[in-house]
Amino acid sequence: TNVSSDKANGSYKVGEVIDIDVTFSEAVTSTGNVTVTLETGDTDRTCIFTVTSATTGTCNYTVQAGDTSSDLTVASISGTIADGASNALVNFVPATNLAANKAIVIDTNTPSAPTITTPAANAQIITTTSTATGTCETGATVSIANAYLATNPTTTTCSGGTFSVSISWVGTGINAPQTLTFTQTDADGNVSADATVSVDRAPQSGS
Repeated sequence: TNVSSDKANGSYKVGEVIDIDVTFSEAVTSTGNVTVTLETGDTDRTCIFTVTSATTGTCNYTVQAGDTSSDLTVASISGTIADGASNALVNFVPATNLAANKAIVIDTNTPSAPTITTPAANAQIITTTSTATGTCETGATVSIANAYLATNPTTTTCSGGTFSVSISWVGTGINAPQTLTFTQTDADGNVSADATVSVDRAPQSGS
């Protein structure tokens, strides 16, 4: 009669576990597994449960890489199920499907690495505080990490497709080339590959 979940409405990424709760109109018992197939993009995922003299069966779906859904729903339910009088279940189409009860989004798409505009590769940085800028995915969080940053990592929110983040260097005399590492994390927690740029941290005049 109904498919729902205790999982809160929202977006979920790889590794999240979502319970799928199937409710029947009366107590039923399965012979072997009941398979729930979920509509999750190019590859439909399944979870299984058994039920014994109960009106609800529950299985857990674990989000995997490549899964996607704007509103998670059940594609099919299959198995051998009967009520207490041994009447076999013949209609496996739920009256109310998961998408009607919940708003569960599956997003496992990894954002691209941010593009670094400044500092230019091999630039010579001569101040203790500099600014890094570039392009990114609007709404994502951009992080910059480097062993010589005063705060590691330093983060900012991507707004309008661009970011600007402060780089605070430790000390003024570090002049060896440094590799700055940038990543972005989208609103669903998916993390991009690294983008890197090498710069020189030159000493300030008189130091």
